[in-house]
Amino acid sequence: MKILIVGATGIIGRQLLPMIREHGFEPVALSHSSTGRTWLDKHQYAHVQCDVFDPISINRAFEEVKPDVVVNQLTSLPKSLNPRRLIAQLAATNSLRSVATPLLVQAAGKIGAGRVISQSIAFAYAPRPGAAAVESDKLFNTAPSGFDRAVAAINIAEAATLNAPGLKGIVLRYGHFCGPQSAYAPGGATHETVKAGRMPLVGSGSGSFSFIHVRDAAMATVCALDSEASGVYNIVDDTPVQVAEWLPWYATRTGAGKPARVPAWLARLLAGRFAEHMMITQMGASNERARRELQWSPRFATWQAGLGDSIQTTGGS
Repeated sequence: MKILIVGATGIIGRQLLPMIREHGFEPVALSHSSTGRTWLDKHQYAHVQCDVFDPISINRAFEEVKPDVVVNQLTSLPKSLNPRRLIAQLAATNSLRSVATPLLVQAAGKIGAGRVISQSIAFAYAPRPGAAAVESDKLFNTAPSGFDRAVAAINIAEAATLNAPGLKGIVLRYGHFCGPQSAYAPGGATHETVKAGRMPLVGSGSGSFSFIHVRDAAMATVCALDSEASGVYNIVDDTPVQVAEWLPWYATRTGAGKPARVPAWLARLLAGRFAEHMMITQMGASNERARRELQWSPRFATWQAGLGDSIQTTGGS
């Protein structure tokens, strides 16, 4: 089975390529940057060049590769996100999801690919009382501070993936990445911010995070290749956790000590409503459906295991 990975040199793609090869599949990377092609050549992965916003370029690349499955891992995020500048900082990724993803799905259908697997996120659910979010829960379409535009782009990408005629579509909603090259590894934005004592605990800290180690995220993608399933799946660890629990634990292990506390109104004033949402009302997610239907389970099953491994590895991008 020939697998075309779009966004193959990103944080998941670099974990995914060797796993696909180890499972006996043939990975081919779709690259649009010279830096990415240099990395692919160094590690001896086949690749094809493409402009993901140009239908002619996409169709040409897909005709050359003729993949059985297309895995879409496209994002273009800055190393550090500023909650006050989300509109500008998420614009490139929003375009990849709302413009490039439908073009990629259309091209996959034209060349007769059987399946498309697209990346999404598991921390865009609308806040509600109760347990962790499941895949049928509503997304946060009215999110504040520009994140609503990101959710709109996610809706477009997911609909394109799931509703393409003749294609089996799978959407993998990943949790907050931890592990190598993630924001929580040394050199990563969150690690350095927390270590410097610049990430306070806001209000009650009742916002819930679902983490996922990058290796577990990649393995879930491999399981989706082997599965006959379709639809939306949360790819997260087993233990959603409130900020009030994980942030002090993580801060202590970076050497920063316990974080300072600030009231919600001050965080809202300084960092905006979306930062307040993440700290106080964000929903964690359940992985029960992915465990059951994809026959996948995370190796780093708890948030402590994932964040602990992050601290021991190398970070940055």
